[in-house]
Amino acid sequence: DGMRSVYAKFADEAGNESEVFTDKILLDRQAPIGSITINNADESSTDVKTELQISYGDAKQMMVSHMPTFNHAIWSAPSSTLPWQFNGLDGTKSIYLKLIDEAGNESEVFSDSIWIDTEAPIVRSVMIDNGISAVKAGKKVMLQSKVMNADFMMISNTPDFASATWEPF
Repeated sequence: DGMRSVYAKFADEAGNESEVFTDKILLDRQAPIGSITINNADESSTDVKTELQISYGDAKQMMVSHMPTFNHAIWSAPSSTLPWQFNGLDGTKSIYLKLIDEAGNESEVFSDSIWIDTEAPIVRSVMIDNGISAVKAGKKVMLQSKVMNADFMMISNTPDFASATWEPF
């Protein structure tokens, strides 16, 4: 690969030759190499609005899509960052990148994924010892709860949770 030259000259039947003409062209047989990450490679986000970080090597155009088939995606000028908003329900979201260089070499597909969770846990109820209204000093109590989509919990005797720590739920 690299810059190549082509030389040409022409002649007629009488043997008269033209001067030498030359032109140069870049021979490029290698597809562009790149990468794409979402929110600086975060594993999760609480917001559907994200930022993509893109490396694109010698690519002259890029195509970005949330579908691996790139349906309805268009080629555009490459950029090292791109704002991106995911649609649909919470869950794993993926993004895909293809690159093309000046010679028309198309890259493999690069991708990244992120877990989007925009909703807080749903708390149906929290009760102490089945709803008793009083307890004597020193008695241990049982906390019952009906909660969906929680991974951690924090319990405290004060509303500012000053001395509390998160623990697995």
